[in-house]
Amino acid sequence: MILSTSSVSIMHFADRMFVAWYSQDSLAASLPAAIASFTFLAFFIGTGAYVSTFVAQYCGAQREHRIGPAVWQGIYFGLAAMVFMWIIYPLAQPIMNLAGHAPSIRILEVGYFKILVLGGGFVVLQTVLSGFYTGRGKMRTVMTVNFIICSVNVALNYCWIFGHLGFPAWGLLGAGWATVIAQALGVVIMACLFFSPSNRRRFRT
Repeated sequence: MILSTSSVSIMHFADRMFVAWYSQDSLAASLPAAIASFTFLAFFIGTGAYVSTFVAQYCGAQREHRIGPAVWQGIYFGLAAMVFMWIIYPLAQPIMNLAGHAPSIRILEVGYFKILVLGGGFVVLQTVLSGFYTGRGKMRTVMTVNFIICSVNVALNYCWIFGHLGFPAWGLLGAGWATVIAQALGVVIMACLFFSPSNRRRFRT
């Protein structure tokens, strides 16, 4: 679970580091919004991480044909989590109003929170797909994917926050989209590996 969620922590840290150079209001808004979005995600991430336990059990019992179906249950759960986070989206304003911050900060909190909850399901799906590897002791694969998406997030932060290389200067909102796109990329990479022909034959993915 630590491996699966480490990329989330690193990307949020990168967001705050870059927005600190952009404006103090953006920095002040980034942490409450990130914590609020993670609060709604924590249950789904923790539950999705149990996939690695089932993968490890079936691997140890030499029942590899059961691994794919077990991961698929986690994928369905991740998709349900995505729908739940979309339901939270319209509630962004009242949720962030609870913080009681100044209007200039609150509007940034709401925008950042909305972006993070739109892409929240990607975090759960990546956690589930990572379990396919961590459950079999394949830590290197997960670490490599995390390194790739964190690097992409940093690059997109640089472009999207400050408006470099033709990107719009969106500040904190740019940081949010950079994070969501990097998380989506992680799911795409993991899914391509999971659905490889060799895994389909061996694990019935």
